[in-house]
Parts: sequence; C-alpha cells; structure tokens
Amino acid sequence: MVFKLRERKIEPFGIERWFTKYEYKVDINVAESGIQPFTLREILNMGDEEFSNTKIGYIESGGSKELRELASQTYKEKDWENILVTTGGLEANFLIYSVLVQEGDEVIVEFPNYQQLYSVPRFLGAKIIPWKLREEVNYVPDLDELNELVSPTTKMIVINHPHNPTGSMIDNKMLRGICEIGEDNNAYVLSDEVYLDLKPEGHVLDAACDMSSNAIGVQSLSKSYGLPGSRIGWISTSKGIIEKCHEFREYVTLCSNVLGEKLAIIALKNRDKIMERNKQIINKNFKIVENWINKHEELFWIKPSAGVVAFPRYSFLLESIELCKRLAEEEKVLIIPGRLFGDQDTEYHFRIGFGYETEKLEKGLGIIDRFFERIG
Repeated sequence: MVFKLRERKIEPFGIERWFTKYEYKVDINVAESGIQPFTLREILNMGDEEFSNTKIGYIESGGSKELRELASQTYKEKDWENILVTTGGLEANFLIYSVLVQEGDEVIVEFPNYQQLYSVPRFLGAKIIPWKLREEVNYVPDLDELNELVSPTTKMIVINHPHNPTGSMIDNKMLRGICEIGEDNNAYVLSDEVYLDLKPEGHVLDAACDMSSNAIGVQSLSKSYGLPGSRIGWISTSKGIIEKCHEFREYVTLCSNVLGEKLAIIALKNRDKIMERNKQIINKNFKIVENWINKHEELFWIKPSAGVVAFPRYSFLLESIELCKRLAEEEKVLIIPGRLFGDQDTEYHFRIGFGYETEKLEKGLGIIDRFFERIG
C-alpha cells in the first residue's frame, strides 16, 4: 500500500524576498518600516546592566517575569501573566494563527497589509476574506462593511493600526466597534500593534486586549523601539490563549535569546526617553517626505497619521515591481512595490519609510528624483 501525504505549500513571502534580494546590494535603503536602530552602546548607556558575565544559556520559555511585567505596563487591564514573550512579532502572529485557526475557518484581514497576516492563515487552510481599506476614504476601515463580511464561520478579524503600509489610524470608537462585532460573532480580534507607541500626542487608541476578552495584541521592539535585532516581541491576551501559544512555542523556538531579553528590559525601562528620540526623527523626516511628494505632480498620497511609512500612488506607466526593480538595480535605492501588499488595488503604489537617518533619506529621495525625470 502506498500512502500519499498531502503537501502543504506556503506562498513566497514577497516583501521579505524583496529585502533578501536587494537590501544588501543597494547603497541607500528607504524601504524600512521601523525606526533607526540604536547601537548597542546607546542602549547599554541607558541602563546599569553588566553583559560580560551573562551566561549564554536557555532562559524562561515564556520570558522572564521582569520583562513580562515591563511589557504589561503597555496595558490597562493585563498583568504579566497575560504576556508571552516571543521572537519578534512574526513568531507572535504565527503562534496565534497556529493555535486558533483551523482548516475551513474564515479570517477577515484588512487589505492592503503585511503579507504574513494573510499568508499564514491561508497556509493553515483558512479562507481569507479581504476587508478593503480604500484610498478615497483615507484607508479608514468601514464598520458597516465588516458587518457584511462576518459569517458563522468567521474565526478571526485581523487589524493593523497604526497601519502598514498606509499609516492610517483608527480610534477607540472604531476599535470598540470592531471588538463588539467580534464578540457578537464569537470571533477573535487579532490586533497587530507594533506601531501603537508612535500614535500622535492626544490621539486616543488603546490596546485591543484592553477593549475585549476576545482580542489579542501583538507588540514588538522592532518598529517603534529601534531594536529589530533584539528579536523581542510579545502577545497580550487572556491567560487561556497565552497558555496555548506557550505550549506550541515549546515546539518552535522554545525561548528568546538571553541578550535580546536583557536589551528589551533596558529599553522598556527607558520607554519615554526612547519614544522622545524616535518621535524627533519621525517629525523631522516626515516633513522631508511631505515636501518631496508635494513637489511631484506624478505622486499622490494620503498623509500617514502615525507610524514611519507612507504609501504614495504614482502616475508612471511602469507597474510597481518593475519600477522598484529598476530603481534598485539601476540607481541602488530600495523602496517596496505596492503590489507586494496584497492585490491589484495596491498597484502603482510604493512604500517608503521615513524612520531612518535623515541624511540617507534626503540622498535617496534626490536619486529617486533623477530616476523619475529619466522615466517620466
């Protein structure tokens, strides 16, 4: 008897494949979706940790109590037992999908979006239901449309605000409405909140897990904190879901890295100082990008409300993958094709980041200017 095993294939991770292909072959990268990374010296100078005597061994698989307590300070209604430390936001999302989503479930996902948020549940056998964020309404989600999309087989509603790649933003009224729809339909709400700490002063948006027992939050030090290499993120939700994710994690990465966790502890103890530095970078660089876009008749954008990325639309005839490929290969400047964020509605867009060094941003934009003149 011959047994034929069903082979499951996951679609290539377009954005990460793009970075793999070009990131270290270009001279200037204005594609990044995070804040300029801190140096090790800068972070260590904020704390009194002694790294040289640290044993490079295993650590608690759920994260140390100290780190989980610091992470829990982000939330109003959650304590350290509602936190699971993960290897970045990527692992957090993967764990959540793996323990909660089954074949045949429906998962409603905002589009455009970061590919992991729809490719992983699709790989697990779920049906992806796009919830369109439309340019004509500033990429703000429509609750009436969400009500039309939910069904008895909806397992999860996936949101990402401040949003990647558009920089759009919801408020507590909208978040509460999303969570209520989830509760009414017995569906989880997965909220990717990696930019939450960069929300504008005075804007009221809480973490989703503070709004509903059905909500699950994902945070990371990669985007808002400038520590992507630490590979530290976390899940915030009910203790039952935390335990399920923890049990699954023991088969995947077991625990985070000890040095990354120590850096995370220093960073979270100095959250205010870090956010002050990062918002200064954003405010300065945002004005540069805004002035650059405004001088180009070929470009149109919905100004991002928060975060460090923008998603301009252009009027050139080149499709986004070809345009960005030529820019990387001919001019050695990296941006991200809009097509890699989900569907045809993102064509003739590109994502640009404004969280890194001002000097490189200005130089990169100048090179793009000359490229536009050449192809226009």
